[in-house]
Amino acid sequence: MRYDMIMKIVLITLITYIFTFALESNAEVTKRLTDFEKCKNSFSVENHKNIIKNCLHMTGKSTDVETYKVIAELFEQVNYERINSIFDYGEADPLIAKMLYNKKLYTSLEKYYLTQAFKNLELNSQMNTEFINLIYAKLSSITNSEYFDYLQKSADLGFYKSIMLLKSVEKWKKYKKKLRDTVDLNDKDSLYKIGMQQFNSYIDSNYKRTDLLDSAIVDFEKSQSLGHKGSLATLIAIYARNKQNKERYFALLKEEVSNYGIGYLLLGNYYWCNGNKVMAKEMFVKSKDKGGLNASEASYSLEDLNKLDAPYNGCLFKVKNGS
Repeated sequence: MRYDMIMKIVLITLITYIFTFALESNAEVTKRLTDFEKCKNSFSVENHKNIIKNCLHMTGKSTDVETYKVIAELFEQVNYERINSIFDYGEADPLIAKMLYNKKLYTSLEKYYLTQAFKNLELNSQMNTEFINLIYAKLSSITNSEYFDYLQKSADLGFYKSIMLLKSVEKWKKYKKKLRDTVDLNDKDSLYKIGMQQFNSYIDSNYKRTDLLDSAIVDFEKSQSLGHKGSLATLIAIYARNKQNKERYFALLKEEVSNYGIGYLLLGNYYWCNGNKVMAKEMFVKSKDKGGLNASEASYSLEDLNKLDAPYNGCLFKVKNGS
């Protein structure tokens, strides 16, 4: 009798344990499914912050989970806006993306994160949403321009995965059309972006496609006239190096000083090179007083102004009778 009672207690205890374990496991599975749905929804609405929040620490071994986690990890390391800003440079020609990538316009750490994400997506990815397709296509263009070229050839031959990936870039084409439409409406930021695409295409041509440079200048000129600071700085550099124009260079330098309070050092060098040491001194003093990167160079230029005939690194533009 005592033995039966003991066995009954053991059996009840065991059943209770199994039932409790089953409930806890079921709750865990339910939570996991809920986390998965939250993550999946973040991708469907393309909410980059929620992708990190809902997908980064998700558990599970499915291919979908691995894919979502790869992208969430990438977004935590290199945010989506940054990826797009890198990708913008490659829109006109995938080879431009590779050129800039190799020239370290991205940091070495960014290169590593982008390359690893691409490799991990290749290993684990389920291309089950348009947004994931788009990210994969962007990463392929950024990290491996030759791959993108072969992707096009493969799609032309009818291979399904290549066709699917290229279709995802329709968003990219729509973006370019939208960009061009806003350019036509004289939007300064869009003009700057289009100008940069053409300018980088010019660089990629080994500085031979001067037609691209001329087109870029037109867009930069429109953009800077609407108040875009980056376009103004780019034009100053272009007129100094790529298409030298003394009058335009001088006029834009004065505009940069007047509108933004920068460029004093370069303007001081210009005045000095053209025989106007009074104005050169004024510019160097302002550059020194402003502080920042050029302050030390401005101080040494002030010391050299009455000792040398020209700045130590020479003159970009020089005339005999002053400016």
